[in-house]
Amino acid sequence: MNASSPNEPEGVDPLDTPEAEEIRGEGICLHIFTTSAAMVGVCLTVLSFFRLLVRQGDIQTAGDDILGWNALAFLVACFAAYFALRTRSRKKRLRLERIADGIFLLALSLMGIVCLLLVYEIAHQSPN
Repeated sequence: MNASSPNEPEGVDPLDTPEAEEIRGEGICLHIFTTSAAMVGVCLTVLSFFRLLVRQGDIQTAGDDILGWNALAFLVACFAAYFALRTRSRKKRLRLERIADGIFLLALSLMGIVCLLLVYEIAHQSPN
């Protein structure tokens, strides 16, 4: 027995329709927008923490420089996702969604690099 609606051709997955793709893209874009905005705050908080440690002479790392670029990347992803949510042009929205997605993944990768650098520096810190 066929569970699809009478308007759908047989064998077509309802999740592969252009309408479903639009909804899925909008949902992902909304998640990128909210998460990127939060991650900008996280990056700035950790950057302040780094500056405090560097000032005390406890730690020396390139992580704070990378973290500054990381915050900027999350901010760009946030703006791209916002503009994708606001635009009415399908072509522009798809392009902005791809840009936001790519920059967001790049920023997440940078965050992983910063974490590795921080762990390395703490592990190889000379005892006082």
